[in-house]
Amino acid sequence: WLKPIRLTAFFGRPRVDLTWSAWPRLARSALSAMKFGKQIKRLADPTHLHHCIAYDVLKKAITVVVESETKALPDSAELREVHEAFGQSGGALSGVSRPPDSRFHGLLQHELAKVNRFTNLQFRTLLDTLHEAHRRASKDGPLSEEKLSELERLLDTAAEKLIALEHFRRLNFTGFRKIVKKFDKQTSQVGMKGGSVATWFLPALLREFFVAEPLDAHLMAIALGYAALRRHRTGLGLDVPAPRGASQTPAVVATMAAAAPATTKTFWLMPPARLRALCTLIKRFELVVPATGFEPEGAVPSVEKMRRLLITMAPDGPTRAPLRLAADNSLVYYDGADFSQYMERITTNGACGIRYRETSHGAAGSGLVEFDGAVSALGGDAFTSMLQNSPSEAFPLYRPGQESLQESGAGAAVGLSEAAKIADHARVFASHVQELVDAAAVRGHPLEVKAVVGSSRVFLRGDTPATEGVAIALDEDVQFTVQPRESSAATAPSDAIDFPYCLLEVASDRDDSASAQWLEELWSYASVRTVQGFSVGAHAVASLH
Repeated sequence: WLKPIRLTAFFGRPRVDLTWSAWPRLARSALSAMKFGKQIKRLADPTHLHHCIAYDVLKKAITVVVESETKALPDSAELREVHEAFGQSGGALSGVSRPPDSRFHGLLQHELAKVNRFTNLQFRTLLDTLHEAHRRASKDGPLSEEKLSELERLLDTAAEKLIALEHFRRLNFTGFRKIVKKFDKQTSQVGMKGGSVATWFLPALLREFFVAEPLDAHLMAIALGYAALRRHRTGLGLDVPAPRGASQTPAVVATMAAAAPATTKTFWLMPPARLRALCTLIKRFELVVPATGFEPEGAVPSVEKMRRLLITMAPDGPTRAPLRLAADNSLVYYDGADFSQYMERITTNGACGIRYRETSHGAAGSGLVEFDGAVSALGGDAFTSMLQNSPSEAFPLYRPGQESLQESGAGAAVGLSEAAKIADHARVFASHVQELVDAAAVRGHPLEVKAVVGSSRVFLRGDTPATEGVAIALDEDVQFTVQPRESSAATAPSDAIDFPYCLLEVASDRDDSASAQWLEELWSYASVRTVQGFSVGAHAVASLH
């Protein structure tokens, strides 16, 4: 990220000339050294600042509470400022009849109510924008370029509002977390009695409206609006339904299946930029939703899906059941005691080594043994619980509950004739897996589980001539464990290792995918890093062993 720094002379004195890409890192370093109260003023939208947590005033309220317990409290300037900011809620600070944590909690509740009110207002404003976009997208007949530009402007506005709302939520959550920890620290330093506020306040904070209200439905509504816009511009119109599920068109599946041993490309993405990255991608790619209750029976146009979704999002809608876009993704990496698979991954370019992958929505389903970095993992085989004789290099060889991968490999030979009916390359892959298993047994290092990579995965795929053949997966909450986790990051084992980035994995049969416009836009946000030869499996094994 930091390009070489050039030292030049300017009027006889050395000058440091920084390139543009140096500024994101310098800005983060400056922000990390800055007080959080100043960070809020710098990072918050100026129009939202008065609706954010009053962090600096709460810091002064902590001083007032501490002084009231240790000495007689004068009518100080800090106390007057707290009273002005909180009104009647701040009057209880000077009284000693209530415990200090109870008095401070009253101020926290005042701030929570303020943040929740503004969040609710922003959600309603965003919903109004989406309804207006749907009204324009649902008009019969072809739309003029002027009308399409107006629709695109509305969708861009909705996307920016969603990003701003997520930023507002993240900034205020961090503020509440920091202020209660500061309260606990200062009260413990002066020996004040009472338990830690953070132990009971932070779990309750996760249930607050501005934190707990999901954004997936709003993101899906914007994605459906962009899908309708793309169909208008490509001349398909509204009568052509968007494809369902994770399956690609036959041409794309065939291309991806024939691509083995081609591999996907993986980029690192800054976690705070996840939503902005998704809003950038849904402008050009279809957001793939697993088969859930949201998906209506049969093929339905995008604009009709958007209408039905907006009805459920209304405050008085028929249902408020959350829509979950992410699928639970689990990658199990096998290796022997000599770590031969690990060495192959770090020394070979392209798909190499095998892994077991299970990608399902909700309850655990079936899984696949496949090449590490197989392009089919982002194509026709994206959701393993939906597989039906998938014609790719990845097909069921191993099921949870079997004693070992060796038994699974041996059983693959029996079912080889059925695999040959699916595709010839499936038989070749089965033989390759069997050879790996046999070779490991001959060396005296039988294959066993060495690392499990768990994540929440969101899929996107190209649905226009310009993006056809491109599939994208965005993984967040990436964790490494020795044993498989149960379902999601929330139930991960206590010995899990967190990976500090999101992973953006791209499979494409296009030569210009690396310089695609959407990737250039992500780079412009300084949120994506390219790591040459990165393998999440090799990284997980190295971290755990």
